[in-house]
Amino acid sequence: MGDVSSRKLRVAVIGGGLSGLSAAYELGKNPLLHVDLFEKSDHLGGIVTTTEKDGFLFELGPQSMNSKHDEVEEIIRDLGLVSNKVFRSGGKSVKTLIIRDGKPVELKLSPSGFFSSKLLSFRAKLFLFLEPFKRKSKSTDLSIDEFSAHRFGRETTDYLVDPMMSGVNGGSLRTLSAKYALPTAWIAEQTKGSVILGMLGAKKKHPRKYPSKLLRETMSFEQGLKVLPDTLAEKSKAFIHKKREVKRLCLQEDGRWDVGHWSPYDAVISTAPTYSLQQISTCRNTRLRELLSDLSTLSYSAISILFLGFKDVTSRIPLTGFGCLAPTRESRSFLGMTFTTSSFEGRTPEGGIGVNVFLGGGHNPKQARFSQDEAVAMARHELHELFGIEKAPQTVAYRQWLRAIPQYELGYEHYESSLNAAEEEFPGLFFAGNYRDGIGVPDAIRSGVIAAKRVNKFQEPAERCTKVEIVMFICERERPSRCLLRSSELWSRGTLCLGYLGSLSGNSSRRILLLVVQHILGILLATRMLPVSLPSALVLGVQSLSAHEPVWPC
Repeated sequence: MGDVSSRKLRVAVIGGGLSGLSAAYELGKNPLLHVDLFEKSDHLGGIVTTTEKDGFLFELGPQSMNSKHDEVEEIIRDLGLVSNKVFRSGGKSVKTLIIRDGKPVELKLSPSGFFSSKLLSFRAKLFLFLEPFKRKSKSTDLSIDEFSAHRFGRETTDYLVDPMMSGVNGGSLRTLSAKYALPTAWIAEQTKGSVILGMLGAKKKHPRKYPSKLLRETMSFEQGLKVLPDTLAEKSKAFIHKKREVKRLCLQEDGRWDVGHWSPYDAVISTAPTYSLQQISTCRNTRLRELLSDLSTLSYSAISILFLGFKDVTSRIPLTGFGCLAPTRESRSFLGMTFTTSSFEGRTPEGGIGVNVFLGGGHNPKQARFSQDEAVAMARHELHELFGIEKAPQTVAYRQWLRAIPQYELGYEHYESSLNAAEEEFPGLFFAGNYRDGIGVPDAIRSGVIAAKRVNKFQEPAERCTKVEIVMFICERERPSRCLLRSSELWSRGTLCLGYLGSLSGNSSRRILLLVVQHILGILLATRMLPVSLPSALVLGVQSLSAHEPVWPC
């Protein structure tokens, strides 16, 4: 591996989405690291796609974000973007509409508004108040549909939970996991026996875990969400390489990683979508191939976004209307709509109306494959029926995302286990992205920052290894590079380094035997009872005791 103290440690980041850019930006703060980011396309930011056309400013990817995680707000401050933030123009008066019986009905969340709302029947509202008295789920996991119907009732599930979750995840409540897609609600129910009481109690007991209202507010930037990835790339000290696809991920004998570009790397952060991992070569490493193949089967929802811009048109869209959601039960031709006119100021020309229409999702994946003409025809029919818009749009833009949002479905724990196993069994390999710990924009940013901090910790100087005269290292599994020194230097001093990786597979007696053998060899070498030119066969012999796990040469 070379003397780590005489050169910068090299880190590769795979993927130029928000997770990759955030990881590279955070790593770039460390002057001891050389960081390369590889993005196979010529576009940075993943599915963040801000477009400006005919005086309209709109998003053909995520529509907005918030700063609910500390890491997100810290990055925004570091980038100097605090003054560039914009919030919903209507503030608290912004209205979200949900289709009920073929008509848009306002969702009211205030106590007085909730009771007067026509979205739910009196019986459904009464069922909600009985939620604290419902028995706790005994299953280790449930679909959101089962979980919500048990806690809140069928009507609330169909007309509140379903459209809200479909609008966020683009998935089906019948397959999404309550434990992983709704972790806060699941934990509240499991620990307190009630979602409502559990969440209220957690907020009072741990107020610091809950961001202020300002940080939870929906926001964007003056020029759209693209400002964030653009500024991350501009101010990052990492070397960013577009149109550079990583086709191999191979662990070398010296513990470094070959990604097919330039010199090997001491650590790699993969932020690429999991489905792309199937195409990456692992150079005949069957275990890594197995784990990457497992991850590549994670489901993604198919969603297409159609933007329609109207000028000088009348409609029944509320002036403070943020969007409209379509419950699955209503059998509409769209998942949801957002109105750019009333979401953020300055997004539409005066007198104009901008509408984003979302197609596809878990219940209607075929609609995500509509041609632009088919999508426009469908959207015009829906807008006419729901909001009285008869005029043809002057501006049209369409983007298909056939693998848009990772789905935290029942059985997701298998993917979580594969991620953890890959990172544990292959030191120096890390994963970040919206396929773990949350699908939103702030979740993706936070995931990248956390991965970068783990790499910084992983790459601590070798001097912090435990040493004795004979250089016996007890190497931690996640930090092997700390223990890798120039073997020729050690041999010249008449010493031998044996690495124990910890958590070896096999029974405890095998582990104990390995440790005993290592210590005996150490004593023999230290007392010169074994020759300095100890053959490598001795090291290989120790390796065979560790259930085929390599003994790291120092």
